[in-house]
Amino acid sequence: MRRCCAICPARETRSHVYRAYTALFQQSFLGPLRAFCDRNGLALTGHEILPHVASFTLNGGFSSIDPRAALAADFFGTDRWRDVTAVDANNLDAQLAPLLGDSIARASGRRGCWCELYVTATRSETRAAGQWEMTPQALRAQLIRLHMLGASRVILHALFASEGDATPSALDNLRFDFAPGYNLQPWWPVMGALASEAEALAQFIEGATPPTRIALLYPYETALTEGPRHAHAQAFGHWAERLVALGHPPLVVDEDGLRTMDDACRIHGEAVAALVLPEVAALQDPEGLARAEALVLPVWRGMPEEQDIAAALPDLPQIAERPGLHSLVAGRDAEGWWRVVLFNEGDTPLEAELSLAAGLVCEAGPAEPAHRLSLALDPQELRLLCLREAEAVKDIARLSNPTLVPVMELRDGWTLATTGTARDIGVTEGWQVQGDTSYSGVGRYSCTFNLTEPMELTLELPGLACAAHVRLDGAEMGAVHHAPFRLPLGTVAAGQHLLEIDVMNTGANRFYAGTPFAGALWPDASGLTRPPRLLRKD
Repeated sequence: MRRCCAICPARETRSHVYRAYTALFQQSFLGPLRAFCDRNGLALTGHEILPHVASFTLNGGFSSIDPRAALAADFFGTDRWRDVTAVDANNLDAQLAPLLGDSIARASGRRGCWCELYVTATRSETRAAGQWEMTPQALRAQLIRLHMLGASRVILHALFASEGDATPSALDNLRFDFAPGYNLQPWWPVMGALASEAEALAQFIEGATPPTRIALLYPYETALTEGPRHAHAQAFGHWAERLVALGHPPLVVDEDGLRTMDDACRIHGEAVAALVLPEVAALQDPEGLARAEALVLPVWRGMPEEQDIAAALPDLPQIAERPGLHSLVAGRDAEGWWRVVLFNEGDTPLEAELSLAAGLVCEAGPAEPAHRLSLALDPQELRLLCLREAEAVKDIARLSNPTLVPVMELRDGWTLATTGTARDIGVTEGWQVQGDTSYSGVGRYSCTFNLTEPMELTLELPGLACAAHVRLDGAEMGAVHHAPFRLPLGTVAAGQHLLEIDVMNTGANRFYAGTPFAGALWPDASGLTRPPRLLRKD
């Protein structure tokens, strides 16, 4: 079994220098801020420069930064100056920042962290040009990921006071200063729905007491003595990402946290089942590790594939891995139910499968306990589940979505009004190739259809770019802004009906027009790109 190396004199000197430098930096910079906030009754927050932003690896983001010299290695120490833990997140993938931020907050006696999300260009080499092509589906998916990773609040960077001008210059022109300005997006009216769903998700997660977790040591001493290119950076990220994929995100702890471990293997009041040392080459104080080993706490030094992680968490719900599935075991609520979050971030349906000890029952049904629960998830579907242990009476229980069958395809007879009088339009390709190349805004599609008998209908928009408000015979039906783009219409009477769909695209076609930031895909798909369908339950 590999052991932590003793610190040689050169490494010890390096550690001492960086620790002294960081302490002086914090005292001279954060000290006056702390004093100012205390004098004026203000809360202090803010985030450090994070070399891991947009990745799980500790140096996988801004890799040109040496975090030891940028207040970006002493995460736990920096947080002791703050009242609110905050982190940065970049672009639209799951990443370490909110997970690390939540663990740091817990070490300071808090829970959850604020997460500032900013997006940088991927279709242009000029990163500051941002992403005017951001859709509400893409933003919603990232809000869900960030909350599942530990964010209690997400701050969007940014809302714009002005749209700037057409000058293709990044940073000094507001239009290309880390766009999108969300409030300038044509789909901004659906932002309230996104925020409400994100708030409900955060409350669901925070309403549970966290379960027993795997403790992942933040190898600060190794980072100081070995530098950011050392294997600890990738190993730490590999462990964090793997545990997140299993629905059991780790509790990140520092050496001070190890020293607080009690006889029940609790760190900061939270039970831990094992301790991971990700390529740890040095410890400032090995006594914390010695205490963990004396408590017979499993100490893992290899990669996650070498360990039976499920066996270390036998009393927790287990979720089978599926491509495109994000999962989280949030913990137990006050009534003893396990709270579990499932999110299908993919473009195709999937079947999630859960199990728990000798059996489980789901609050949403079916009533008979089973060894396993199989759950159908539509593309982009988010499910919040409450589970409880129960002696199984059958092998598998299934939760399925209603089966919908086509009634008719609305291919013909459409008109579209954008900037002028309504005109005939096809719905097999977007308006960007039918006369509105650089139009960003709302386009009203209209058509009529006939029913020979009354029936309960659902409208499906299989090609929608990118959000829509729907009216039927002048009555508001609601909005859709993420796959599978389905909207219940209720029971519709026999006869002729007028269907109106106000489609909102992104700001990309307008704001990128004539600029070097457009990329090869411009103009972006806008409007209805496939015929809408009317569906009914089978």
